[in-house]
Amino acid sequence: MPLLARADFTVRLPKIRLYYVAFNKINDLKTLDTKIGKTFGVSMPFVLPNGMSIKDACRVVSFLFDKVERENINIVPGSESCVCMVNKLLSKYGFSAMESAERGHFYTESNYKPGKKIQTDVFPVCNKIEGTVDLFTIGGSVRIFKKTDLAKRYFNWYIKGVTAKDIKSIYESIGQQYILQEQTKLYK
Repeated sequence: MPLLARADFTVRLPKIRLYYVAFNKINDLKTLDTKIGKTFGVSMPFVLPNGMSIKDACRVVSFLFDKVERENINIVPGSESCVCMVNKLLSKYGFSAMESAERGHFYTESNYKPGKKIQTDVFPVCNKIEGTVDLFTIGGSVRIFKKTDLAKRYFNWYIKGVTAKDIKSIYESIGQQYILQEQTKLYK
């Protein structure tokens, strides 16, 4: 009997990954060349709570970004620090972290070549993960970001004005309102 490879059934589960990127032009004082500084802050993928749609997951993540920014007045909205704080909250809202996936903070520089696509595949963590929707926050130059290979994966996922009542409704609709019972600050 032949051995069969074990299938990765997690590909079928809807997942999100928080993804901070910042691109900036840098003038190298030694060589006088123009370079692109590339910063990446990538979370592990999170499996959505059972029955939650990607659209509702975006609402929850938007709510959490607003919550973190409201409760931490010194934090820059949409910054890598903000992404890290939201990342830590996701498991409290029923999102299951896929611990085996690579994540972290990465930085590199490359020569700037006008008119050429800026490649980000220097780090394997930057590659698309099958079945995972990347939720980008962009620091630095948006204009430079649009010239990268990541731009085609970007979509405007942030939803302004999501309320605690909206979040409660989302979790009730999937029969998992018990997840919110521990989040007493949600309703204050």
